[in-house]
Amino acid sequence: RAARPEAVGTVVLEHLRFILRDGRLPRDLNLAFERLPGVVDALSRGDARRLLAAVLDPGGAWQVLVAGWLAVLGVGPLSWRLLDLLWVGLALAAGAGFAWRLGGPWAGAAAALLLGAVPGIAVQGRLGWIHVPEAALVLAAAWAWAADPALRRARAVAAVAGAGALALALRPSAAAWLGPLAVAMVATRAGWRRLVLVAGLWTAAALPWALRLGPYLRAKAGARARYETVVPPLARQLLDLLGPAGAAALALAALLALLPAPPGGLAPDRRAGLRLAWVWAVLPAWLFAAFQAGADNHLVGLAAALVLAGVGLARRPRLGLPAALAAFAVGLAGRWTPGDAASRSILDARHPFDGWPWRDAVALIDATCPPASCRIGVDQGLFVPYGEEPGRLELFLIGRRDVELVDLRDGAAGGVGRLDALITWDCGHADEAWRRRFPDSAAAVAELLEAGDLRPAWSRPVDARCRPVWFTPGGTVAHPERLPPGNDVPGRAR
Repeated sequence: RAARPEAVGTVVLEHLRFILRDGRLPRDLNLAFERLPGVVDALSRGDARRLLAAVLDPGGAWQVLVAGWLAVLGVGPLSWRLLDLLWVGLALAAGAGFAWRLGGPWAGAAAALLLGAVPGIAVQGRLGWIHVPEAALVLAAAWAWAADPALRRARAVAAVAGAGALALALRPSAAAWLGPLAVAMVATRAGWRRLVLVAGLWTAAALPWALRLGPYLRAKAGARARYETVVPPLARQLLDLLGPAGAAALALAALLALLPAPPGGLAPDRRAGLRLAWVWAVLPAWLFAAFQAGADNHLVGLAAALVLAGVGLARRPRLGLPAALAAFAVGLAGRWTPGDAASRSILDARHPFDGWPWRDAVALIDATCPPASCRIGVDQGLFVPYGEEPGRLELFLIGRRDVELVDLRDGAAGGVGRLDALITWDCGHADEAWRRRFPDSAAAVAELLEAGDLRPAWSRPVDARCRPVWFTPGGTVAHPERLPPGNDVPGRAR
């Protein structure tokens, strides 16, 4: 039984080590926090009207909760990453607890080890990827239900209703996972009054999304053609999310499931939980076929497959538990590999990276921009290449409200006006996929460089492949002494 908290604790400590050593800022990969600065401002002012309006917007309740977290801990990168850490820990604990209820303590231990081993949970959680908290909350609801299938205890009702409501407030995709859970609760004859209470809270949480579900689904369907060009085949994605060790452990669990079952059958409630886990595990294949979105959008299904693997390995604990422990050790070793961070990719989330610390980007701003005002053109990202958004969340977290980012990804060079600087990234052949996704960005950059007489003022490689190039009018800056070290632009300050 001690294996579960020890596995969770080890992953939590690993994340703390990563946080303390990594020089990058959290990113808004899902474009889920574009309204967060306004919500934080409303919360600090006690503006009840704006907060209520935020709650009634799709995803707004979630932003109010995050704003509350930042109000307690302070707005900053560390506070944000501690929130990510909370979700990773909850995902591991809830998945292991669900497995424990389905297959006993050995199943919980094996599931905790597997969930901590795979990049899909342990590494994706470092990226602020919104589907990690979604998985954590959905698994927490399933864990609470599996512990009390009839929902006799008030705490079970509160946990199922609260975790499910938070998941629905976060993403409408949570409905795809909570629907089967609702069916499972009906099948296990949970009290109808309690079911009505749970359903009412879930409906209230989903209502802002439900009112705009049509546009959301049309946008998803409309993005299918783009996904088909940039998303790898499903098998490759799953291998990336599982890692070699996780995939091997999953295969072993499948083999053990073919062996005769140990003496004694499962209680009906446990059989219902296993059916739920199977539905969740196969649902991503259908979702991928329907929308072509990346498998990392369906992490609940990945976690459910690992829960089932934990149950399978526990059927033969003398073989299964060492296999789960080996997968966990290999997964950790892949993330603790020593080496020079500057030689790794700036986009590698497995290892800490300080080849391009965010303070270098801030130094470029301070060297270039006039006080209290700065307009920077961005065609990928201010702090990293290939950003889903240009860097506004990062600027908010470090308190730089004096910087205005002009997003050039979709072209729109006309009417931009004067820029104090423009930053673009050169990552060689890796840029090709980005340029296919945003074909007008290069033309917009070229037009602005010529119109504003923007020339390179600073550049240097940040890893083996990528280099940022900082352009300013005439290639000069007001305070060259503030530029980061290593400038390799000919004739410029070094």
